[in-house]
Formats: sequence, C-alpha cells, structure tokens
Amino acid sequence: MTNAITHSGCGRDDFIGITLAELDGVLFIEVNDPGSLVSEPEVRKDPDAENGRGLLIVRELSQEWGTRDHGPGLGRSVWCAIQIAPGVESVAVPAPMRG
Repeated sequence: MTNAITHSGCGRDDFIGITLAELDGVLFIEVNDPGSLVSEPEVRKDPDAENGRGLLIVRELSQEWGTRDHGPGLGRSVWCAIQIAPGVESVAVPAPMRG
C-alpha cells in the first residue's frame, strides 16, 4: 500500500484498493493503483538502503509475486501469494481480481 501511495503518481481523488483472499493455506494480496507513466514497480538493488525496499520484502516473503498493467488510464496491480499454512508446495496464481 505504501508503494502505491508513494510511487503511483496518485492524486487526492484517485482510488487505491487492496484485495485479500485465502485459498488452501495461501494468502493472495493484490494492490491496485492508478499506475505511473514514468516508472514501473521494481525491486531495489541495495538491500541495505534506508528506504525503497518494499518490493524486496514482498519478494522475500512471497512464493510468487508480480505486476499487471491494466492499460492506459486503467492503472496497475501488484500482487503476491504468501504461504500461511505449512505444506503448500506450489501456488496456482489466480486471474486478476477486479472490484
């Protein structure tokens, strides 16, 4: 959520949403924001930096993660799947969540 607020170029009246869903011991999280015309989500290269490590943390905690660009003016989503129950070996990534 912080990355969406800080880096998406959102304005005061723009919508940022979060969807949470659990299935078979895996928590799926998707954050939707307006997207940015000048940058895309990226994992910070310096793990010791004082800030900018949000996606690095998401990558390390997740079994899978990624981004979806919804087209010009339609925003972007960053999603991840986090194992919350033992014994889950692989993740079937769901279709984009819309709401």
